[in-house]
Amino acid sequence: MIKYIFSVIIISTVVLGCKKDRLIDDRSILIGQWTWDNSYHSYGYCQNQTWVEILSPTTEDFSFKIEFLKKGRMKLYRDNVVLDSYRIVIKKFELNNTNYDFSFYLDNDIEKAVTGGITNDTLWIKGKVNLPFETEHGCENYLNYFVKE
Repeated sequence: MIKYIFSVIIISTVVLGCKKDRLIDDRSILIGQWTWDNSYHSYGYCQNQTWVEILSPTTEDFSFKIEFLKKGRMKLYRDNVVLDSYRIVIKKFELNNTNYDFSFYLDNDIEKAVTGGITNDTLWIKGKVNLPFETEHGCENYLNYFVKE
């Protein structure tokens, strides 16, 4: 009896502790591999200035991909090597004219918040993880653009 109760507690903890959102219905638009096209890097805010540079695989000498899986996972690749894999917990996913706006937490961690938008062939995203650049440093911002493979 004690083994049974212990097993139920362990299984419940594993199932409930691994919250993630499956990519179904409208969210399925995310599924697949997305190749980094460019990033808009805005900076100088702390000096009351704004400078913008456009970064790309050519200027930075590396490639970057995001892969969304139907099971609610996101994998990050740099030069075709897996960097990280996260569970997606969606906070917002709503239609806004011709695109969807979204926000989600990676591994249900508010410190790994991600926001962006998506159409059938274009994804724009920023967050507190390398996508390929981390944003929200206070004095600078990165908005990363991807195209669907």
